[in-house]
Amino acid sequence: MTLISFTFYKEYFYFLCYWVIDLIDDVERYIFEYKNNIPSEEKYPKEESLINLIISITANLLAGFLVLYTNIRMNAFKKNKNLKKKNDKYQLIYNDLSIKENKYYFILLISILDFITLFIVFLYNLFLSDQLQPNRHDLDWLIAIDIFMRIIFSKLILKKEFYKHHIFGLLLNGISFIFLIFLNIYRINFQNKKPKQIWIYFLFFFPRFILVPLGDTINKILLTDKFLLPHNLMFYRGIIETIIIIILVPILFLCTNIKFEYVAYLLNDSHKSLICFMNIIFQFFRAFITMKIIYIFTPQHVCFLPLADMIADMIYNLFIVKKDN
Repeated sequence: MTLISFTFYKEYFYFLCYWVIDLIDDVERYIFEYKNNIPSEEKYPKEESLINLIISITANLLAGFLVLYTNIRMNAFKKNKNLKKKNDKYQLIYNDLSIKENKYYFILLISILDFITLFIVFLYNLFLSDQLQPNRHDLDWLIAIDIFMRIIFSKLILKKEFYKHHIFGLLLNGISFIFLIFLNIYRINFQNKKPKQIWIYFLFFFPRFILVPLGDTINKILLTDKFLLPHNLMFYRGIIETIIIIILVPILFLCTNIKFEYVAYLLNDSHKSLICFMNIIFQFFRAFITMKIIYIFTPQHVCFLPLADMIADMIYNLFIVKKDN
């Protein structure tokens, strides 16, 4: 009998793959962007955020290749199955059509929620591009809200059972998060030169910490109860979001001061163009792995995914640039 034992299931490799992708992405940023202080976000903040929005949608559309591959495999499987059925004397037929009820309603809802969470970033840069542009990890302390919203939605929507050890763990985490939240509130108000701009940034992005957990909870319903495959859900979501962005882009160019100069800037900068292409690939794998984790585990397990990115950024700030952070 061993004192300590570990069980490593093959499904845990999805977490490792996600962390490796984050680390590769971070290394590229630290070497080529942060080190050289590339000013693209400062010159074209609105255009940059719009391109990032399109990149995320394109990443969802890449799941279409997996959908095509799955359909080809399924067609081949059905042909073999039909040949076997010809030799069978009896066939049992059972179709539960109730599993398809509201499926497309949920797909539309999750697509709109996902688009809103992406569009919030663009809206901030569209209307407040002249304001303070905080560090991308300035809101990491709000991960507590994300965690507890996932728990609330799992209880209310998925009807998950919570036992005594779950409640005890939540209380311990709640105490830690409360201390962290007050510490960051103090830092914003008394250790920052522009606290008002930080709070504007916070209020603008706060809905994301509610909408993202809600979206992942609905994803769980579609993947588990409605029997959708992760890549199918990604592809459907990408199609709906593409329709939305096709309608919005002409309006944005006519009604705002978004410039086409950024497209020329991307085409002339081979490194930046390569980064955009790599971002599409990284976003695709991130979205697919997130879907698989929700499908195999629960929406709460998604909270583990940003760990590698946060730790890498902390190491960079403490030991490389040595910021007083």
